[in-house]
Amino acid sequence: MLNWLKFKKKTVPQAKSPQKEIQSREQLVATALKNMQETRDIIGEEKLQKLAQLILQKKQTVDDTSPAAQAKKIIAQMDKAKLHDFMKLMVQDDQTKH
Repeated sequence: MLNWLKFKKKTVPQAKSPQKEIQSREQLVATALKNMQETRDIIGEEKLQKLAQLILQKKQTVDDTSPAAQAKKIIAQMDKAKLHDFMKLMVQDDQTKH
């Protein structure tokens, strides 16, 4: 009775997609290595070495902008007795003991 309320799916004829060959792991690795070597040839070894050095230098720089890094720096420079007192204040006493 209420069939006119139901959504009717439109059927679209699907074209057959070309079947892809299932490659073995060895074939995939060989293809990846070939692509990597072609890319190395296009970019050039000198440019790759420069990029590698830049990446290593960036990793070695210290990020002082984060609050955690700033806190570590401050704590490292603090007096040990003063740090001990601050840590003692931060650690809450056991509230179950009265």
